Amino acid sequence: MPCALAAAAAVLLAGTSAAQPRFAAARIDAESFAVFSPGGADAIGGVGDWGLTNGVLCAVVADPAHESNLATAGGGLVDLGHCGRGDDQLVLLQPLANLDRRGAVPVSSVEASATEQGARITTRGSVAGCEVETVYSLDARDATRLLLRTRVSRRGAGERVFAIGDVAIHAQHAVRPFGVDSRARTPADGFVHPPLDLASPISIARATRPADTRILVGAGGITPGIAYALHALGAQRSRDGGEPTPLPVVSLSAKSFSGLAAFAAPFWLGGDRLGALQMLQTLTMDVGVGETLVFEREVRVAPRADAASLTDGLFRDARRVRGRVSDPSARIAVRSDDGAVATDVAPAPDGSFALALPAGSYRAQILGGAGGETEHRFAVGASDVELGALAAPPFATVELPRGAAMRLVFLGLDGTPDPRFGDERPDARFGDDRSPPSTRTRDVSLAGIEADPRSVRVAPGRYRVIAGRGPEFGVTETELAVRGGETARLAIEAPARALDTPGWIAADLHVHAAPSEDSALPLATRVASFVAEGGEVLVATDHDHVTDYAPVIRELGLAAQLASVVGQEATSAVSTPAAPYTFGHVNVFPLAHQPTAHRRGALPNEGRRLRDLIDQVRALGGERLVQLNHARSGGDSQGFFDHLSVGHAFDPGVPLSLPPNAVLIARDPESGTRDVDFDAMEIWNGHRMSRYQMLRDDWFALLRQGEVRTATANSDSHLLAEVAATPRNLVRVAGDAPERFDERALVAAIRAGRVIGTNGPIVDARVGDAALGDTHRGAEATIRVEVRAAPWVPVARVRAFVNGVLAHEAEASHGATVSFPHRFERDAFVTIEVEGAAEPGSAWAARLPGFAPFAFTNPVFVDADADGLWTPPDPVAATP
Repeated sequence: MPCALAAAAAVLLAGTSAAQPRFAAARIDAESFAVFSPGGADAIGGVGDWGLTNGVLCAVVADPAHESNLATAGGGLVDLGHCGRGDDQLVLLQPLANLDRRGAVPVSSVEASATEQGARITTRGSVAGCEVETVYSLDARDATRLLLRTRVSRRGAGERVFAIGDVAIHAQHAVRPFGVDSRARTPADGFVHPPLDLASPISIARATRPADTRILVGAGGITPGIAYALHALGAQRSRDGGEPTPLPVVSLSAKSFSGLAAFAAPFWLGGDRLGALQMLQTLTMDVGVGETLVFEREVRVAPRADAASLTDGLFRDARRVRGRVSDPSARIAVRSDDGAVATDVAPAPDGSFALALPAGSYRAQILGGAGGETEHRFAVGASDVELGALAAPPFATVELPRGAAMRLVFLGLDGTPDPRFGDERPDARFGDDRSPPSTRTRDVSLAGIEADPRSVRVAPGRYRVIAGRGPEFGVTETELAVRGGETARLAIEAPARALDTPGWIAADLHVHAAPSEDSALPLATRVASFVAEGGEVLVATDHDHVTDYAPVIRELGLAAQLASVVGQEATSAVSTPAAPYTFGHVNVFPLAHQPTAHRRGALPNEGRRLRDLIDQVRALGGERLVQLNHARSGGDSQGFFDHLSVGHAFDPGVPLSLPPNAVLIARDPESGTRDVDFDAMEIWNGHRMSRYQMLRDDWFALLRQGEVRTATANSDSHLLAEVAATPRNLVRVAGDAPERFDERALVAAIRAGRVIGTNGPIVDARVGDAALGDTHRGAEATIRVEVRAAPWVPVARVRAFVNGVLAHEAEASHGATVSFPHRFERDAFVTIEVEGAAEPGSAWAARLPGFAPFAFTNPVFVDADADGLWTPPDPVAATP
């Protein structure tokens, strides 16, 4: 580390004050990583990136060599938070031309500099014949803001540049965007945003506001809290140093992003409002040769997850409003009668709150932490306002059982609504679409440890409470009636084990938490949810981020209950010539967690074919698995079989050697690897059974042609309301308990197909004496299926498929063994399905809404001619 930076680092690490900031900016190395990285749920910057700090805020700009969520190259702001606080929840802030992700500015160079008065990082790149320079700076005037200045200059021919701005990618079901104008010149969106269809210019115009600020309120389930304000300071255009022309600035928000943009010319009718006429005008806008467009904005950062922590500093001529609310878990949403001013505030632990508002008449909604709301009207004039004590909706406290792992499901009775634990009110809404927080649920997950919650708050009323711990345990239930203001103890028995499964371990190979851009579950919360549902192996597969749960599991004292595997969900999203439709989503595990690496060591994936990713994994050495995820996803780019990277869907009725399927077996000219060379295929994802049937047919087509891949079942859970480890894989291994977990043995067993996918029924399937993954030799055999299930898990039918065709079906019951004698005319594979039907109101329907009881097996192979070889049943279509 250079001497100047080393000195700055020493000062920062020793502690500094906002009044006397110490500035530093440099490319991050192993020694300075701790100086520049803010840490937190979404912190991804690492060695090789570029850091900026004043001792209060820490910011990281990705090196251009590191791909982003929008492009194959980096250069955008990827981390921003308070130094040493571990509170970063910013995914990406990247300059963007023409309100289009294809206009992400490719950065070619980065410079860093610092003085006693400030620090800056400068990125330079070009787009559409224009040079684009963005300066990220911290100065001595305000230690809680990051300044951004983008300068666009036409240097040659190219497509029109009619707008320049920023897109801020934020975590869905986590960060809540809040629209407001600091000048109060336009109605505030607050958390309620218009619908947005990016394919429709009219929809874009309707969703865009002439507001100068977008506040991003951090997820309430993540501590410590944070909020960001993207605030436009102004934009102007000039020619050859002449008089600058002010430019209109607009903003908008959607579930996964927010943006600020400055247009290249004033609107014909003046003002900042974007309508149909102004959209038409953009066809004539451009930054001309010799012209320069400058857009200045700031990102203010506050250490509290509410809007008021930032609107307090934005509203002009504001007065202080103070009060106290009877429920500290309530939120207070405030809106002026004319709709121009809006904010929201989270009370302190003692219920006190304070915020700043300009003069006007206001309505405060007090949103109870256990549901319900009350309203209080007040006015702000020339003086500060004391509201006194405000009543929140009533609630009751329920004391929870201690010392046992279980998932408690609370159901309201007699008109009492189901509780919404972990809610964050008000909801962020986008038209009719709501974005519930990751932590909202009617369940309580207990891991049987000291860190478990001791109580929950519920609305007064009657409740049915069901306790369970996954398919190997029974369920217990009770009813509970509570009145407002009272505390009641929940007396319920812990679920007892109903089934023993020696030789099998329960693994979920597709799990998300806060490091993913579409989740905000803290790792400890995710771990507790797993243990509460009887999961035994958690494979971390956050989007393009390598996550290691092991330290959290050890800290919670749960190593005997839960093992973990480090992995990644490679999430390709950028259309490139190599993969115009991307390769979808693919899990890779195990991987090495690298604490100071960019994205903690995640494999790059943009601009690549699936076979290129497989080659990357193979180059790492060791035993690793590549799992193709949800390959049918309804037509979007996430489903690889919907497009095969080239725009043509896989057809299970067509041989692999013919179009459109032939692209799967096209070999890389250097490595010889094919897109079809993944190891496992997720055919059951969450409760999506309609997609299961499509993916099962795809899987059968591969098996018939000799492309043997292990089928898996996973939760793909992002939200606490999505039940962890459901569905799950039962994997046959010798070390069938977490304390005896052998990662290599798990990988080998999955690769060998010794896997059952289930959300309840336990299936032991054999052909003769051959079990899953094994081969029976001979033309005649009995297919035997033993079905076991906990008493609360309904089972009704068992089906046997031979070469992907239904061959036998019979009724099934708990503990029954069903036998199907069968003669095989040729080599074959046999798979089994078991299904049940849940009655409305049953424990099953209450614990797993949206699911039907179901299980499937991987194949048992049949060498019918006993020649010692397994020949694919469809040799005509078999690959070379």
